[in-house]
Amino acid sequence: MAYNEKIAARIRASLKGTKNLEEKKMFGGIAFLINGKMCVGVNKDHLMVRCLPELTEELLSKEGAKPFNLSGKSMKGWLLVDEKGTKNKKDFDWWMQKVLKETGKLHQKNPVSKINSSCFFFIAFLQWVLNKAINIFP
Repeated sequence: MAYNEKIAARIRASLKGTKNLEEKKMFGGIAFLINGKMCVGVNKDHLMVRCLPELTEELLSKEGAKPFNLSGKSMKGWLLVDEKGTKNKKDFDWWMQKVLKETGKLHQKNPVSKINSSCFFFIAFLQWVLNKAINIFP
């Protein structure tokens, strides 16, 4: 068994009716994406939860939560929650509401970062043009 299908079914039921919801099998488990962004999934027998990186430590204090460790290093913004943390509907629903709330925050576009990104590429382009000009006109 690559992942717990019962947990996947609970996620499907919880996210039923969510716009732009997509399921993808990856990393030996299953991931649920909203608007093309991964927000929750199942890894073996654990609920895999995405959150704001700055909330990772706080959420690790919840029962059943542990760091998500894909390559030997804990990843901030990702948690695994075992059955102790999702044993009843109330606890499972709490995590799912947290996922939906945090996913909305994670994927909001920051207009300043978009401008900074555009400026970076513009400056890189200008440097390239100047280098070409220097080589043409020594």
